[in-house]
Amino acid sequence: MRWMVETDIILSAICRGDPNHDLSREVLRGLRRAFLSPYSLMELDLLMRSGNLEVESYEEFWSSFDEFMRQYGIKLTPSKPLHFSEAERVRNTHGLSYFDSLHAAAAIHEGVTLISYDGSYSRVDGLRHVHPKEL
Repeated sequence: MRWMVETDIILSAICRGDPNHDLSREVLRGLRRAFLSPYSLMELDLLMRSGNLEVESYEEFWSSFDEFMRQYGIKLTPSKPLHFSEAERVRNTHGLSYFDSLHAAAAIHEGVTLISYDGSYSRVDGLRHVHPKEL
């Protein structure tokens, strides 16, 4: 099976104080190969710029993040125009946030299962979603 990890998995894996830190790292180690939504990079960047994700050095974060992706064998899914139209449908139909709808759309179009702690993905038609505790 092919997997896509959502930003919440990445955040909890890199933030040692997160209550899901150990589980997220275990999930990433167990997958051996996973995909990351390209919109996760934008989401992480906006979290840093808004002050909701504090890092000591912006440049060092991205350099370390690149190494983090290699360490866990995470590949970046390319952004596609159809993701945006599908995301609009998901937002209008299921009320997901902007980034959540983009992650869902990317997973649907790539034919992968989305791993996330967010249970709202379970109600999106056409999306295969699994909570990390179910792996």
